[in-house]
Amino acid sequence: MIFKRNQQRPSKLIWFGPVFSYSGFAQHNRGILLGLDRLGYNCYLVPSETHIPEGLKDKERLKELAQKKITPDIEAICINLIPPPALPLWGKYTILYTTLESKTVHEGFINRCNQYDEVWVPCKDNFESLRPVINKTIPLKIVPEGVDTIIWNPMTIRNRQYISDKFTFMFSGDWSYRKGNDLLIKAFGTVFSKNDNVRLILHAHYQGNDKDKSIKRILEEISYYMKMFNMKSLPEIVLMCDHFSDAELPSIYKLADVGLFPTRGEAWLLPAIQMMSLGVPVITTAYGGQTDFAKDFCSYQVKVKEFRQMDKYCQCDVDFYRGQMFAEPDFDALCKQIKHAYMNRIELMNKGRSSALEIAEKFDWEDSVLIADKQLKEINSMHKGLL
Repeated sequence: MIFKRNQQRPSKLIWFGPVFSYSGFAQHNRGILLGLDRLGYNCYLVPSETHIPEGLKDKERLKELAQKKITPDIEAICINLIPPPALPLWGKYTILYTTLESKTVHEGFINRCNQYDEVWVPCKDNFESLRPVINKTIPLKIVPEGVDTIIWNPMTIRNRQYISDKFTFMFSGDWSYRKGNDLLIKAFGTVFSKNDNVRLILHAHYQGNDKDKSIKRILEEISYYMKMFNMKSLPEIVLMCDHFSDAELPSIYKLADVGLFPTRGEAWLLPAIQMMSLGVPVITTAYGGQTDFAKDFCSYQVKVKEFRQMDKYCQCDVDFYRGQMFAEPDFDALCKQIKHAYMNRIELMNKGRSSALEIAEKFDWEDSVLIADKQLKEINSMHKGLL
């Protein structure tokens, strides 16, 4: 991303949320915050973490923004981007930039949204779920996430350490029921046997645990699913629980022939758009934030069989998930798309090219930042003296 800094824009923004990690929330924060900083906004950062991992791109600039002193009387717009619950901090105008994974909305989530002057969400499904239930006087805007297409580009070279001649499916993300981990294992073991020339890379972690604990838990759950689904064996599964640096991760994702994301609920699905930016098409559920960029011509969509309460089938560690309706992907359709992608290599390559073009043209972080910039200008014009 290349922004021309505008020294004439003195707008003050206080940004609260995680930035010093490799989580999707932190990448979201960095993408928008640093873009607005490059545009010339006077940004103050209140990070929600203390540890700064090695290999984090732009960490020095983030540290500079975090060291700027905030006074109680500062006149600014405050943007909170954290998983709810979230509360307004400083500033004359507060924005909650949040995400929603369920189709229905928990009452507590609604109450949090109603505490803010304005709410931003990344996708149309979030907008359609929230607009009918939050206070109608509160502006609700779509400000999408994006991807750094300079780093995530089709010319990326595959990581040599993990190269294989096997056709490679890849999942990346938190290892959880919401992400469809049970469907992932069941479908992979249903479509393929250990004699097929395929493998599944799981770039996963378990609820923020360290590498060893994550590996142990994921292997236990895979064994549990094998027993549950009466599977005697599985094709090769490669488990990666490392946190790769910003510079390393594209070469890991590039190992995939296709991304596999049978998720039950997403606000954006960052690993999917990053794979697509590399020219790797994805198989994913036809509901959630990913449907804003994972279209039929550049991905494989799995229809939703029904919406159901997720906490009837698993333990929900997130309060706002309890009692809410999530998408249930059609298992037969998932298997069909997996087999189709494997059997149609030319089509797969064409979808990969189309996905890279689509993301580069419409979903670079620069595009997202300019949408945020436009909305902030509208706020300033309607509320004189805020910026």
